[in-house]
Amino acid sequence: MRLVIVLILSALAAGCVTTRTPHVCLTALQAQKFGQYDTALLHYESCLADSSLSPRARAAAHLARGSVQAKKQNYDAAIADLNIAAKSPALSRKSQASAHIALGSIYRSKAQYDDAFANLNKAVEITPDNYLAYQARGRAYRQSGQFDEAIQDFTKAIEIEPEKSGLYNLRALTYNQRGDLVAGTRDFEKAIETDTKPGWIYYNRSLQHTKSKNFAAALEDQEKMQRLAPGDWKIHVARGQTFMWMGQYEKSIHELNKIPEPLFDFFALDDRGLIFFLQNHLEDAVRDLTRASTKKKDRDPKIARWLFLAKLKSGKDGTSDLRKSLAETSGTEWQKDILRFLLGDKSEEDLFAATKSKYKSTESLRMCQANYVAGTIQYIKGNRARALTLLRASANATPPVCFESIAAEAEIKRITQIAPGI
Repeated sequence: MRLVIVLILSALAAGCVTTRTPHVCLTALQAQKFGQYDTALLHYESCLADSSLSPRARAAAHLARGSVQAKKQNYDAAIADLNIAAKSPALSRKSQASAHIALGSIYRSKAQYDDAFANLNKAVEITPDNYLAYQARGRAYRQSGQFDEAIQDFTKAIEIEPEKSGLYNLRALTYNQRGDLVAGTRDFEKAIETDTKPGWIYYNRSLQHTKSKNFAAALEDQEKMQRLAPGDWKIHVARGQTFMWMGQYEKSIHELNKIPEPLFDFFALDDRGLIFFLQNHLEDAVRDLTRASTKKKDRDPKIARWLFLAKLKSGKDGTSDLRKSLAETSGTEWQKDILRFLLGDKSEEDLFAATKSKYKSTESLRMCQANYVAGTIQYIKGNRARALTLLRASANATPPVCFESIAAEAEIKRITQIAPGI
């Protein structure tokens, strides 16, 4: 974002030819810089309305306004502005690449990978020495489950900018997703070594430790994070998640409730809903998960499936909402397959067939999730023996595990308490 602002500032300063236009354009940029996006949009409107604006400054203003629209998740408007900038011969190749990177990032967030890669490939093509292009394409590869390609791009970005700690952090997360925990650990260490304030890296590593059920290491990283940034609200997110996975629900809720508004709604509301679900406090779970789902412009498939299960277990019909989520979500095909199964559009056999992946770690994670959701549905149908078989398979998954593994443990306890000996 800082690089984009510098590029736009240079273009606007060089391209504006009237006294009034530079002022309104630069005022818009200043408002954008300080996060005053509505004000920025008003000034960019005036900026672009000036017929004396040079082609370069006009293209730069479209690039800037597109960036603001993307921040506000007004994606159609952002795409329109950024396409103008990307195609403008008046901009430098680096500025054009910035537009393609921004477009690729928007399409990635919408899971429209063909459009994402078309733009990101173009950014790499016109600026082959630009680490940001490789970083952005690596993110798209990672999100789409192409871990080998993501690692290659992050490695290329590191070759260009070896002191960027964020690149090692991204590659560490990708190595872990691919199942290469040794390489992931090595990159986390390198990220910490190259960052002057590595609190956020400790945060990410602590969450990886949590998913591996290495809770002592997770809490140790969170202590290091707190010493480096004692006022950082993300420490409460990390601790809340770790305590949730440990089954210490009251401690988890206590940590999550420390997160200030409005950050709580975006970063903790769904987690608190999941804790209520684990405790079988279904009305509270439905309340929090419903509120959390309204905060997402693109319906989050994770929230959608847990909300559906909470409603189903409490005797409510969540079918219409889940079907709407399936139609509107930008989740992966696997996430959509889970929703299709819950809706009855996909059989249990088809669900397990869809877990196949060239990556063993991905397949293991999907099996962990499939066993849980299938086991839960079997239990609701009254097939307790089959339900326990599936739930135990999820609960006994090899770390790093899915969150459903933790939910399976809680479900097994409830089932065996209701009907001992099964």
